[in-house]
Amino acid sequence: MMNETGTGEHSAGRSGAAKSSLGWLRKLLQFDDPDVAIRHVRRNALVLGLVSAVGIGVVTRSPWQIGGFLASAVLILLNFQALIAVSDRLIDLDQDGPGVLQALFLVGRYVLLGLVLCGIVLLPRVGVIPVVLGLSLLVLAILLEAIAQVSTGAHR
Repeated sequence: MMNETGTGEHSAGRSGAAKSSLGWLRKLLQFDDPDVAIRHVRRNALVLGLVSAVGIGVVTRSPWQIGGFLASAVLILLNFQALIAVSDRLIDLDQDGPGVLQALFLVGRYVLLGLVLCGIVLLPRVGVIPVVLGLSLLVLAILLEAIAQVSTGAHR
């Protein structure tokens, strides 16, 4: 069936599917976040992650170690996203504080993250160093943003 633009609905459905398939990446990176510093930290983490993955690939020539790095980097970025959501929820609470169920959910999430991290480290041929580098990715991204903020503040 033709739509108003003269193209078939099938092609419109494909472009909608392409947008939705990239939706999880857009949500993870949230380039439209109102907090500029958080946007910059996400951008820095993405750039540092790509550069580090290439560097690990050149040095080790092991897809297992690259995979261990990327898995731990994605894990720490998902944790960062969850921490932002938790802090936003705590700020918006009208109550005295978080409830017991919310605290149990938070503890359960960290237990699950720990189990996933153990699974990554225990994979065969995945070294500990790439995993630690992946976990350090967010710290390096925050440090890079802090240096950028201080240097722009010093020039004013």
